[in-house]
Amino acid sequence: MCGVYLSQQHFCKELKRDVSKEEIEKAKIEREKEEREKLKKEKLKKEREKVEREKKGNLSSLQTLNLEYNQLTTLPESMINITSLKNLYVSGNQLDSRAKSVLKQLKKKGVSVST
Repeated sequence: MCGVYLSQQHFCKELKRDVSKEEIEKAKIEREKEEREKLKKEKLKKEREKVEREKKGNLSSLQTLNLEYNQLTTLPESMINITSLKNLYVSGNQLDSRAKSVLKQLKKKGVSVST
């Protein structure tokens, strides 16, 4: 009976060891998954920040922008964010309603718009 008991005890120890290995492996996989998700979120955040910087551009000192006679049909809404802009020349272009909306917003901000 003692031999059987030792075998059962040994079996239990081995089973515990296997369960522990499985739990450790699961925890490791879960940790790696969380780390990948974290890195993915950080990467997305950096990409969004990069896009925002590119939208604004490096136009912090731009005061006058001449876009006359360039066959433009629209203007980017991001132009509204050029806080230093004082004068905008856009005559000679066939601007659509979206572009006209941008111009209207720029005028409200005090930009002199020449069409």
